[in-house]
Amino acid sequence: MENLDISQVFKIEEKRLLKFFERMKRTYSDSSLVEIVAKFLENEAIASDSERTREILKYYEGKLEEGKSLKDFAFEWIRAHKIFREYRKHLNSANYPSYEIAIDDCIFLFFLKYDSILRDLFTPEIKEFEVSLLYDLFFNSENLEDLDFDFLIEKHKVKCPTVYEGNERVKTRIYTLQQGLGEIILSEYEKGLR
Repeated sequence: MENLDISQVFKIEEKRLLKFFERMKRTYSDSSLVEIVAKFLENEAIASDSERTREILKYYEGKLEEGKSLKDFAFEWIRAHKIFREYRKHLNSANYPSYEIAIDDCIFLFFLKYDSILRDLFTPEIKEFEVSLLYDLFFNSENLEDLDFDFLIEKHKVKCPTVYEGNERVKTRIYTLQQGLGEIILSEYEKGLR
């Protein structure tokens, strides 16, 4: 833990990524933005240029804040991938007495700050299950092609509702993080015990 510089975990090479993204836009100028972003993510070894990736991009495209684009979404997916690698290294080297403590510690060390970064992409109307689902998609080490996107949407709708008290939305960020990441962190924790 002493060697972990948490501030470095959240940094990505935005200038390099932007140059590469602009080059891809010129190369695939006849393609839609969804197709270009899918190819971009494939070239960055984040997700395959597949129907599943395009389905995820299309789903979240309409939820982006004004002034944000799928390029920004892709950059956050890349940041998530970097955080995932770093958090796994940390989890494998840390000696947690229980998986509950491992989940809470990882959420506070790695994912709470990222939650703020990620939520800046979206309109305030985004539902908590959509954020929870995004964590499941971004941080799940499984192949996206094997995921049933519609099933995951329904699963997260049940696990992580958006709660209102009167007209005010109740802030449930920690709960959303636990619902979106708890199973993933538990799985990684159990792998480390083997």
